[in-house]
Amino acid sequence: MILRPGTLLSEEANGQVALSRALPYGSVRRGNVAAVLAALIARPEIRQEILELTDGETPVADAVAALAR
Repeated sequence: MILRPGTLLSEEANGQVALSRALPYGSVRRGNVAAVLAALIARPEIRQEILELTDGETPVADAVAALAR
């Protein structure tokens, strides 16, 4: 899996992201990137994907779960 985050911001994570195969370019908090990576590691069925990540309105757990469907 390849995770392509937007421009990294040095701000605390807020747990709200946009995660998809194609997104408009944006920025993302470093803590949100770490949270998404940890959630993706826990879901080995999500593989061979190129995913884009920005800050958004979806909780990390929900964004990752939507990819597993």
